[in-house]
Amino acid sequence: MALSIAFAIANFVVYGTEDIQQFLTILSVSVPLMVGFGLHDGAYGSRTGIHPRTSIFMVLKALVLTSAMLMLVAFLLKVGAGFSRAQFVIGTALAAVLLCAFRFGIARVSARRGTIGLFADLHIYDGGTVAPRANDNERFSLDARAAGLIPDLGNSVAINRLGMIARGMDSVVVHCEPDARRCWADALRTLDVPTEIVVPELDELRALKIASRDGQTTILLSDGRLTWDQALLKRAFDLALVIPMIPFLLVGFVIVGLAIKLDDPGPVFFRQDRIGIGNRVFKIWKFRSMSVAQQDAAASKLTLRNDDRVTRIGKFIRKTSIDELPQLLNVLMGDMSLVGPRPHAAMARAGDLLYWEVDQAYWERHAVKPGITGLAQVRGYRGNTFEEDNLRDRLQADLEYVAIWSLLLDLKILFGTVLVPFHKNAF
Repeated sequence: MALSIAFAIANFVVYGTEDIQQFLTILSVSVPLMVGFGLHDGAYGSRTGIHPRTSIFMVLKALVLTSAMLMLVAFLLKVGAGFSRAQFVIGTALAAVLLCAFRFGIARVSARRGTIGLFADLHIYDGGTVAPRANDNERFSLDARAAGLIPDLGNSVAINRLGMIARGMDSVVVHCEPDARRCWADALRTLDVPTEIVVPELDELRALKIASRDGQTTILLSDGRLTWDQALLKRAFDLALVIPMIPFLLVGFVIVGLAIKLDDPGPVFFRQDRIGIGNRVFKIWKFRSMSVAQQDAAASKLTLRNDDRVTRIGKFIRKTSIDELPQLLNVLMGDMSLVGPRPHAAMARAGDLLYWEVDQAYWERHAVKPGITGLAQVRGYRGNTFEEDNLRDRLQADLEYVAIWSLLLDLKILFGTVLVPFHKNAF
């Protein structure tokens, strides 16, 4: 809005009301650039506006980069003759003033209201001597014991419940007894939102950094991994690739569906509960590869090579990973991404142990959306987990992906997946 107002005034000063063409041209180029640079630097973060100096610096940096890019484009395209320098200078100067004024005003309003009420910060209280404070927002204050919240990584139901309660929150802050902090720290690291524990002293909680909230010392345990603009970029990337594929997918679904029906009467698709982002359960879509009478909805038994439960068509679509194509529907619905840690069933095992019993860091891989393919898959860690080391190898790759995510990494993984259509461990 500041750019629109500034360059509209500049256009009126230079041209009056007779010519608005250059105003529209500048606006159509500068606004996307400004938004892009701002998103990259976090200028539009939900909490950025609270700090006036940081907010103003970020937005002015985006404006300077936008102005430099506009001048570069004008030079490369040799449009200097028809480019009003007066309008550009006046518009840029006015935009800087308006942006500073808007950001300063937002910071002043935020300072008067305080952070309470501006953000959905969920405060969880666990312990008889730990009670809610008078200035907490009652809507986002929760008694852990009354709500049945237990920070137990060995209890998948409890972890799922915590993920469901945390959905849509800007952050989760836990107030608990000292002997319960370690358990809460492990549980909070599995969520896809920023999480904190209020503590009066430091201990071995693998904290990211120390912060302060309403006068109390806190330890930041998780920052939600992807910032909102990174999540938006990843989502846009997914949709940009999947939506154009829909007509071709429909044809492919019909062909594969007919083959499945002719081979073994029954439903074409197989749906199963899988653990998704924030440890929340969702229904995954796959082409059915097993006979209807022998399907294993809970994934309690590993599929073996030459497994008699798998149909003839099922062997082919599993070998070629065609059975995974319906998961593009999960991508469209927002449950999954094209690239990310593969989602597992809650009862999946490595050897004789459940996945999180092998390594409780397993839950941390769910800080991002699960994917159709991932870093572990392109490194060759796919197939069944007959031994605990089979899980540890892919878990290490998944945690690495969560820690170093970038759009370029997603592209590399997609290319790596396309180049390996068959794999010796797929059956």
